[in-house]
Amino acid sequence: MYDYISENAAPTGNPTLYTRSYFYPFVSVFSPFSYSVLAEISRRAWFHYYTKLGTGIGFAPKTLIRNADGRPYLDLKWICEQDVAFAGLEPPVLRLNHMPVSVCPWEKPGLVAGFRLGRNQKKIADLLSTLSSEMPAITARMQKWHGKVMSMRWTQAEILQIMEEIERFGPESLMAYFAARHHLERAHNGLVNLLPSGDGAHRLHLINSALSDLDGLIELTLTDDILALARLAAADSTLMAWLGEHTAANWPESVPPGPFAEKLRRLFADFGHWATGVGEMAHPTWKEEPGLVLSAIVACQKPGQRTQACPLCRCPPTTAGVCR
Repeated sequence: MYDYISENAAPTGNPTLYTRSYFYPFVSVFSPFSYSVLAEISRRAWFHYYTKLGTGIGFAPKTLIRNADGRPYLDLKWICEQDVAFAGLEPPVLRLNHMPVSVCPWEKPGLVAGFRLGRNQKKIADLLSTLSSEMPAITARMQKWHGKVMSMRWTQAEILQIMEEIERFGPESLMAYFAARHHLERAHNGLVNLLPSGDGAHRLHLINSALSDLDGLIELTLTDDILALARLAAADSTLMAWLGEHTAANWPESVPPGPFAEKLRRLFADFGHWATGVGEMAHPTWKEEPGLVLSAIVACQKPGQRTQACPLCRCPPTTAGVCR
């Protein structure tokens, strides 16, 4: 991480430096339409973040988000330049061909400038704390808007209304994510660059282990739920027959009553809004195409199966039949 080998790259002479790490939750290759929506919301999110801090920026540049082969990239250099100018934060340092390269120019501030920049650094900490406390309310507003949208008929007029509203509702939650991710990236980068050059591999492994605690990871909760459903189905011939009948279209009415049905309803309540390729609007959600989840349950009953990709994310097959 942050360590690259390249024969041609020379970021010190480039006006921009783009990264995709901030968009890792959006794993899909985007259609032009979906990319344009994400790019616009992302630009507004960063603008709102720096506006809330009081940086006085007039706009976020149109080139802040870039499309390369259908994937979104963020202009990391512009972001770090705002941090340097407003709070004197030292920018991340990459390693290119074993040599340190700063993302953007930076000089350690003097005593007088340090007092002013220190107050601005406190503003950043206060905003992160405020956003953390506001997340339940932000989430509730997004859920309410999502429920309203899902009840629409999606006529042409309603789609235009949704597109107008998403630019108002989307940036608030995305701003909180970007703000948290940005400072976590900075912290991780700082830890990596404290490593002695001769003993980096072992210490980097220790840092990654400390930062990779999987307890509470929502993706693992989904996987555990699917594995539990697979075990319940494997022990009941009636459920196995039901899964083999491809009853995805009317599963709420046709599923045999019992613990399996209750757990399946709870899974769709928690994860039904997810989709294969998060962020791509052309992909149906799992609530709209429940057969993907039912196929994953069937696949998990074959622990030796290695000939098919995971039904949910299309990644290469794993021993369990569904990715972890």
